[in-house]
Amino acid sequence: MLNKFLYLLLISFSFSLLVACGTPNNTEDDQVNENNTEDVSDAGNEPEEEQELNDKNETDLEEDVDESDEEKQQTTDLEESKEGTLMIEGLEEQVTLNLFQHEALAFSTYVPEDMIAKYDQGFFNVYANFNDNKNENARLFITNQEEAEITAYLEGLGFNLSSVDTPAYDFSEKELSLEKEGFLGRVAFFKKHEKPYALAYYYPAEYGDGFSGRASIVVGEIVWHEKSN
Repeated sequence: MLNKFLYLLLISFSFSLLVACGTPNNTEDDQVNENNTEDVSDAGNEPEEEQELNDKNETDLEEDVDESDEEKQQTTDLEESKEGTLMIEGLEEQVTLNLFQHEALAFSTYVPEDMIAKYDQGFFNVYANFNDNKNENARLFITNQEEAEITAYLEGLGFNLSSVDTPAYDFSEKELSLEKEGFLGRVAFFKKHEKPYALAYYYPAEYGDGFSGRASIVVGEIVWHEKSN
């Protein structure tokens, strides 16, 4: 009987010992589980932040594409050629106009078919080509250089520059007459897209309305492109 009692007591003691030893392990397991839960929660936030950043980048890209498309649309909508009216000595004359645009220019315009347009070393040049005879002394040009540079350039071509009472263009900030024996001409200085520009023309006096009328078309048909970023 005593042996049986001791046997039961031993079993009870062993069971209590096992329970006491197992409790810390459960606590540690719970702590590990909590840490794992926090890690999973934190990890879940990172993709959300990354997604927000991706969405912002996509939005910025779409805006850039829209601006590029707008400028492209602005130039591609222009016809390659069209008919215009030229006034010579008070009489109307129909003339075919051809589109001219260059990646370095901030504008597009139309040029009469009996003139030659060319972009060269920062100058948009238009020369008379009447009856297929090119004359570089009958010229209109546009460039985005400073007034001092263009003044020196024109003086180097033999022109004297003097002030005028009445401007020819409403967009100009300053205009000067170009004077050289046998020639007529003018230069206008203005700003576009916060850059300095100069527009000038000169031609032999005998060209008269034939050149000046065509030059007026070139200037009047200018379409300025939107400022690029």
